[in-house]
Amino acid sequence: MADKRFAPTILRFGTIYGLSGRARFDLVVNLLTAKAVVDKRITVIGGDQWRPFVHVDDAALAVVRCLKAQLQLVRDEVINVGSNEQNYTIRRVGEVIRELVPTSELIEAGYYGDRRNYRVDFSKIAKLLGFKPAWTLDTGVRQVIDALESGAVKDYRDPKHSNVRFLDEQVNYLMSTHGVEWAYDLLKSAESDVEPKEQVVRGVGVGVRG
Repeated sequence: MADKRFAPTILRFGTIYGLSGRARFDLVVNLLTAKAVVDKRITVIGGDQWRPFVHVDDAALAVVRCLKAQLQLVRDEVINVGSNEQNYTIRRVGEVIRELVPTSELIEAGYYGDRRNYRVDFSKIAKLLGFKPAWTLDTGVRQVIDALESGAVKDYRDPKHSNVRFLDEQVNYLMSTHGVEWAYDLLKSAESDVEPKEQVVRGVGVGVRG
């Protein structure tokens, strides 16, 4: 779809962690931290599988950097978002959390399910945009610990903290109340307001690993 009027940039995020407006606990770092603080147990499945991690604030920063960058730098580029320093094994994530929550127990369970590895090179974003994350895994884990211990997050198991459970609840509510007409009306209105433009449209597509 890229042409002289449409300049896409594709951002491939690592696994997100940290707090956002709707804190999520269906993400591995946040979930294991919550289990350490609340349940006093960190259960790691397997452990030697690699994952790249990036804080949600740094993910947002990368989007802003791309939108503000000179067009010739990012036009039609596919860019990994994160840093080489934040490639971790799941076992090491568990160890970091246990070090910060010393009252918790780290339990290593056998393998089952997903055994894929993602150890990602982030040299491109550092070179193109001078991007360096402001957050580390340690500071992100501490942020989640503080939110749980202060009561800012009251129950990490609440469905609103899980995308799948949250969306299931919302869909069930809309279907039960027949309240979906507004969505169709909004889309129809938006389509009628779209007029052809001559300027270059810049698009940023994003991908997230949970």
